[in-house]
Amino acid sequence: MEFFYKNKRIILIILIVLFIELSGYGILASLSRFLSALSQ
Repeated sequence: MEFFYKNKRIILIILIVLFIELSGYGILASLSRFLSALSQ
């Protein structure tokens, strides 16, 4: 539990990044969209 308390900011950033990626506006989503556009 102390790990979570010390790294609360890091965990929060990771959760925000994951949320952005899953909503389709992240770097990974843009990259996969770009790659699929190239392959067509």
